Amino acid sequence: MVRFIAVVVACVLAVPVAVSQDKKQPDLKKQPDLKKQPDPKPAVPGKLTVAWHGQSFFSVTSTKGTVFVFDPHAIPEYGRIEGITPNLVMTSHNHNDHTQLSIFDNIKEKGDKAPKVISGLKQGADGRETWNLVDEEYKDLKIKSFGAYHDDVNGMKHGKIAMFVVEVDGWKICHLGDLGHRLSAKQVKALGDIDVLMVPCGGIYGLNGQDAQTVVYDIKPKEFILPMHIGNRRYDDLLPVDEFIDENRYPCAIVRNGALLYSKNARNNVVWLRENTANSDNKLVLERDPNRKGPVIVNLNYWPQAEKKKN
Repeated sequence: MVRFIAVVVACVLAVPVAVSQDKKQPDLKKQPDLKKQPDPKPAVPGKLTVAWHGQSFFSVTSTKGTVFVFDPHAIPEYGRIEGITPNLVMTSHNHNDHTQLSIFDNIKEKGDKAPKVISGLKQGADGRETWNLVDEEYKDLKIKSFGAYHDDVNGMKHGKIAMFVVEVDGWKICHLGDLGHRLSAKQVKALGDIDVLMVPCGGIYGLNGQDAQTVVYDIKPKEFILPMHIGNRRYDDLLPVDEFIDENRYPCAIVRNGALLYSKNARNNVVWLRENTANSDNKLVLERDPNRKGPVIVNLNYWPQAEKKKN
């Protein structure tokens, strides 16, 4: 009898232990199937404002208000450019039409009020100019620079230049400086996937229109192509954008009252641009258009509306 009671007690005591163990085991049927979970939606890129101020000088404002600029100039034909207080200035090389920091009101400020300056070139150990390659973060920006040349003979004519890639608000913006040669496959790969490409195409001291087309086709930017370092009605020391946009495989557009206005016929790009650019803006708000297939060339105007000149 004692043995029987002991067996029963042992069985009873064993039950809660078994139940407790069962509760600790995961119910595999209720576990989510990770393979069937939807992919997270990519973050929507922020709306950046890009303004062109002639030559290779661009200013960009991020959604957090960070203002960064490329290659500031003080060319008299464009007049004094006012009202830009950058947080960051990048210069692709040391020619004086790309390094005019004095035009900024905050250049003499101290501490955080003064702009950070990243020079694309520096003095090497041998005393010669060499690339100042950077890979750093500043505020909401990620900045990288890449070495290239101002001409097609390894800098023997005009020296070296730096190309900058800035990542901000879901965009990758590439400024090619005064690039003077076609990029190697290695260089194109290093730049990576580019959304906005600022490309020189005025010849003489850098890429001409046809060579610029080739470079653009190699890089394959996703969203916008912004011609720079070109001749125009105020500054004719360089070739106009004509050769670059003539029968280009990508559509051409201007900005008018904040909206893109497209050329309807690639064969008529040059005539169309001459007829319309005087009434266009110098600012572009970056937005992705799901209906647009491939990038668009946007030729920005270069002076404030109130100062426009007639053809």
